[in-house]
Amino acid sequence: MKATGRPNSLSLFAPSLWFACAAFSQHSLAQDSLPPVRQLISDTLALCNAVAEKDSEVLSQVAIAQCYLGEFFAARKTLQLGDSSDFKIQLAHQNCAQIEIERTGSIASIPSDLWQDERGTMQCKAALAFLERNEVEKALDQLRRIPKSPDSALTLFGVELIEILTKRQRKEACRTVLLLWALRLEQAESADAYRTNLQVPQLVKWLGEYDERPTAHAVCQHWRSILESDSKAAGVRGTPWAEYAKGLAALGDNEGASAAFSKAYDWLAEQRKNYPVPRKSAYKSWAESYAKVAARQAAVFGPEHALAGYNSAYEFASLSVDPSDRQLGDFAFDQIVAAQLEAGDENGTQETIKRFPSPRSKARCWLRISSHALAKGKTDAARAAIRAAFEQLDRDGFEPFVAAEMALVASNAGRSGEKEIAHKLFRRALALSAANKAPRADHPFIARFQIHGGMPIDAYQTIQSIPPMLDRAQPLADLCHALAKAEYETSKQPK
Repeated sequence: MKATGRPNSLSLFAPSLWFACAAFSQHSLAQDSLPPVRQLISDTLALCNAVAEKDSEVLSQVAIAQCYLGEFFAARKTLQLGDSSDFKIQLAHQNCAQIEIERTGSIASIPSDLWQDERGTMQCKAALAFLERNEVEKALDQLRRIPKSPDSALTLFGVELIEILTKRQRKEACRTVLLLWALRLEQAESADAYRTNLQVPQLVKWLGEYDERPTAHAVCQHWRSILESDSKAAGVRGTPWAEYAKGLAALGDNEGASAAFSKAYDWLAEQRKNYPVPRKSAYKSWAESYAKVAARQAAVFGPEHALAGYNSAYEFASLSVDPSDRQLGDFAFDQIVAAQLEAGDENGTQETIKRFPSPRSKARCWLRISSHALAKGKTDAARAAIRAAFEQLDRDGFEPFVAAEMALVASNAGRSGEKEIAHKLFRRALALSAANKAPRADHPFIARFQIHGGMPIDAYQTIQSIPPMLDRAQPLADLCHALAKAEYETSKQPK
């Protein structure tokens, strides 16, 4: 199901859609209550069944909600409505299985085909489920079953697993997972195995802290050999060398790290030779690339060592600005902030903010900072960033497309406890959406982030105000997920 989110989209579907939606539209909303979650699930499925083409994301969220309620058979039945070749449906099967294992402590009823993934994704998800039950040995048993491949899911889930075990002070289990993770990297044949999102420098640092320095050195040696031989590394403009430098620094090899940073800048200079007359898109890419290297250099050696790299990033970002693009004409500055947060140079973002050309772009920067702080559990920092973003957005004159950005900031405000700011920004976002050429076109998006911000009743009110019935399905599915998960979490609390 692909709802357009625009008025008159219902005319594209059979009249029977109205009958299918009738049950949903009959529910009235009290000021302090919501319909039961199972009724909401039924309403959402009614919307899905009204059209031939099913929305895989809607089905996924509904199935996950059913699993949180312990209705595993119903969840599988829901996912069968979708295309089995759709990645979202495949991922939903794995996520549902993870919830089932967490609830039951058993893998017996998990369909056998889910375990056939060569990357071992299901084994990682099962391990996470067992850790939620504090069954560490069962979790480690699942991880040992993962294929010894650099593309294994363990490289993707490694940080999450270690963080959980660290909180539970399971040091030997941490060491076991770290060694299993490092063993997979021994098989690496390309720089893709060391992508920044896999956080290999963090692996190296942890290995050192757990007295596994020989293994950490082996990881770095193999890493360097890959970078020196893999021509693809040039395609990402020096970032792999900067990431490698961060890994060396984690072992105290500052001289090696400095040389690796120089290598990263050499790659950037070489790449620029291929564009003697660059376009604005190239300037944007260079701004991001220089920022990624400079941010890692600042995180390792301090901001004074990264000045030249940052100055290049700012220069290219300024050259990339396109005044004719009102939505993303200055997006290169956002990319610089993203690079700083990813690398751990949080202080550097303050300098970048000063260079943003408009209140809206400043607010986007503070939004990124607040999201990063929330992900790290730094609530005070998140709240400070939210207040700074609110200062930029709490004014009239924005165009309707800013509604989505306001909703994102409002959602983070709700998550960080700034409820008053959340309510004010959501009201502004809804007003901008209502003023769109297609009235309320952003209401489904706004409702989803009201849910994400912990404001389900407000979200349900927004959902009921969405004109095309089909456009209600996705936020309604998200609401089912959130309420079912909350019900499950409540049931786990000691009575």
